[in-house]
Amino acid sequence: MEKLHQEITLDIFSRLPVESVLHCRLVCKTWRNLLRLPYFADMHLRRQLLRLEYNNHSHVAPPPPAAAADNLGFLLLTMEKSSPLFYLEYDEDEKSYKTVKRINHPPLKKRIYGIAMVGSCNGLICFTILCRHGIDDPVYICNPITNEYINLPKFNILRDYKGVDININSSYDGRMVSGFGYHPSTNEYKIVRIVYYDKINEPIIGRVQVYTLGDGNGWRNKGEIAYSLIPRKGIPAVLRGILANGALHWLDYDDWKILSFDLEEEEFSLLPSPPFFRPGEYNHFQLRALGGCLCAVQRDTDSYKSLNIWSFKKRSCEWESMFRIPYDANRLPMDVSWPLALTMRGEVLLRYPYQKTLVRYDPKTATVEKLVERVEDLGTDLHLDEAIPHMSSFVSLRALGEFSRRIR
Repeated sequence: MEKLHQEITLDIFSRLPVESVLHCRLVCKTWRNLLRLPYFADMHLRRQLLRLEYNNHSHVAPPPPAAAADNLGFLLLTMEKSSPLFYLEYDEDEKSYKTVKRINHPPLKKRIYGIAMVGSCNGLICFTILCRHGIDDPVYICNPITNEYINLPKFNILRDYKGVDININSSYDGRMVSGFGYHPSTNEYKIVRIVYYDKINEPIIGRVQVYTLGDGNGWRNKGEIAYSLIPRKGIPAVLRGILANGALHWLDYDDWKILSFDLEEEEFSLLPSPPFFRPGEYNHFQLRALGGCLCAVQRDTDSYKSLNIWSFKKRSCEWESMFRIPYDANRLPMDVSWPLALTMRGEVLLRYPYQKTLVRYDPKTATVEKLVERVEDLGTDLHLDEAIPHMSSFVSLRALGEFSRRIR
């Protein structure tokens, strides 16, 4: 009977938003111990993922019994030096931001140029150090809710010294792209990094390594690829892999091919090009994940009249037109950045690169409204450097098998 009572209690708690569960932990010792069980973390995450799946396909199925409200969460990386990371929650009903708060994350011992987000996956956030002239190596993964973090093993380079190969840690010998993702069938979280050495007059070769959280094997070598995932100078691009359908995706900036890395099989494959692709010409588009699908976002450089979004359908292996957002000085100026997310109502959340703010575009009315620019409660302007979707969770790095530390 006591076991049945515990199951019912956990089931009820698993339907609550993360913040509500955190408050419940403070009620009594019994609840605190119950809500810290790994079983509860898994149950709560399953409900969140179920709800997210429904939100992404809300037109094809009735809503399941779910955990949190239909709010979209984002990580905002600002230009503040002391505490640059914020969490923003967008309220679907109010059509405005509900919460903006600072996120405590591990301090970097050596901040060369800044930090960037490799990705956010089920509450876990992967960060990298930015370097002016070198390798942007993923440095740590944390969960602000569980207050845990781990340092990832640094990248080492083999150097020949008098006929002997020596491991030398270096951040000034090449370029790196990376990605962070999760595959539901294996329940594994993986970080992928691809290193390009700076060698003149030699073919472009990327060396691939994979790190699986909790398996104890460290970085594993996965061979080489002959695709250039480093953008040319003058091309605004994000170097992180785009997670969709259990795979990470990058653009080959030499031939504008789309490269997919399956996180289960750990193999690369090429996806078909979008319909607007023109071989041998400059193709100005980027990859994004919207509504759970891989998307190609294209600026119409012929007429400069629209921002076009195409969605990749994995089953048919085809691209479908998703949105055509017209440019208009009073609606969507041309300096608008790439889209961030879709709401359940079909609105598109985007970011202005110059005004450093988030905006919402409603395709039904073809109107744009600012979502957040200044946070009065924090007394600061959000000068955005980067923004990515984020879902808070109780996923524990220690429960996954990592020796985690506490964020102080």
